[in-house]
Amino acid sequence: MEVLLSLKNRFLLLPSLFITLIFLAVAVFYQWRYEWFVRFAREFYGSTDYYRYPYLIAKVTGYKTFFWMLAGALIFWCVALRMDDFIKKIESGILKRLPPVLPKVFMWIAFFALIPVALWFSDREWMRYNHPCWDNYCVYSELIFNWFRQPGSETWNQLLAFMRSDYHSNSPFVPLLVACTKLITGITVITSYRLLCCAAMLAGLFIIFRFLVMQTRCSVNSAAMLLFLIITNMVVIRSFSFPQTDAFVFLWTILSITQSYEYVIKPAWTRLFICFTLLTAGLFIKLSFLPVLIFIPLWTMLYTGIGNKELFIKALRTALGRSLVFGAGPLLIYLVFQWSLGLLKLYAEELSMMQTEDNYFPFHLICLIHAGAIFFPLIILGAKKLTKTDIMLLTWTGVYLLSLWLGKTSGWDRFYISVIPFLAIAGRHGIVILKENTPAALPWIGVGLYAFINYSAILLNLYQ
Repeated sequence: MEVLLSLKNRFLLLPSLFITLIFLAVAVFYQWRYEWFVRFAREFYGSTDYYRYPYLIAKVTGYKTFFWMLAGALIFWCVALRMDDFIKKIESGILKRLPPVLPKVFMWIAFFALIPVALWFSDREWMRYNHPCWDNYCVYSELIFNWFRQPGSETWNQLLAFMRSDYHSNSPFVPLLVACTKLITGITVITSYRLLCCAAMLAGLFIIFRFLVMQTRCSVNSAAMLLFLIITNMVVIRSFSFPQTDAFVFLWTILSITQSYEYVIKPAWTRLFICFTLLTAGLFIKLSFLPVLIFIPLWTMLYTGIGNKELFIKALRTALGRSLVFGAGPLLIYLVFQWSLGLLKLYAEELSMMQTEDNYFPFHLICLIHAGAIFFPLIILGAKKLTKTDIMLLTWTGVYLLSLWLGKTSGWDRFYISVIPFLAIAGRHGIVILKENTPAALPWIGVGLYAFINYSAILLNLYQ
């Protein structure tokens, strides 16, 4: 009885022990049924010669080790929670000897040190997939570059012929940026692409940090802790220098939703123009950007239209008007552009190609866990403090997830990068509660364990 009371008095120790026992059971079960999972991987695509089979079997093999590593990390976390008094004593002794500014300096040094680590892991993933430049974006960029360098009918006809033969040409924004970067710097297309991916990821992280501090009034320390959790997430890490549109989708979703939030809170013509431009440009980055177009109408309803009939009717009218401006407007410009170049006929092909063998719901659930593993517990921990902003962001996240599942897209980790920043923002209350109830070092121990788990997951080839 005394032992149980002691466990109850330790913040989060009982739920942490319960979760640890669950994953120990999962590790044992997976070890026991491992051959069944191997057989499942062999039969899933119908042939082991299929190009995605090596990645699936690598993932199945990786989980055999990963579950034990995860259970070990959770045991370490439980021990840290149990020893919080001891940690507090050591912490107070060390902090007395250090200048107050030094821990903050160490924190930011550690953060910037994680950037080359993320680049290394991202480069490792790129090499694991045999240095691809998928979707013919490098070819696309090279053709745009040639047209810029030597404008004329010959280079334009080559570019147009390509655009009319490849359905990925309906997303010209990134190839255009890559071509411009090559034109200005003289570096190769693939290097330009990878540099822009890194720049997009860093810009996205900066905007999240600014939003947390300026708009949600989150403390700098808590916002920095959330940045650590984002930059060490395996889905985010992979996009740092991997030449794909994921980094731009990450940046543009963050930009569009944070600016849309500011517009709804305080409407102004300048913000309207900024939001309209961002939303229109986002469609030219990737068609998966479509769910972002509903954010302003949805937020208008939730922010001003709940709890009063008159306000609801007024909010509904405003939301309908904003749907025309921020939904139909960008779509109209996008479709007119596609129609003017004769690209509309390629949409049937693109929609059919979206549905691959990996459209398997358990794969989607695994991807969601990869993306939100730490953020969901933080959101639950701080659930009583969720604001209208948090509820809106979580509502939009739910809409985005439904668009993936109902659209029968592939269960790939890259499609879940868009939800990570908003799960992190909604999880800030959990960070605050954790900091209020534990020694200052303990949340950072959790961050370190989370980084260890994600780095291990990448090394074990769990990204798919």
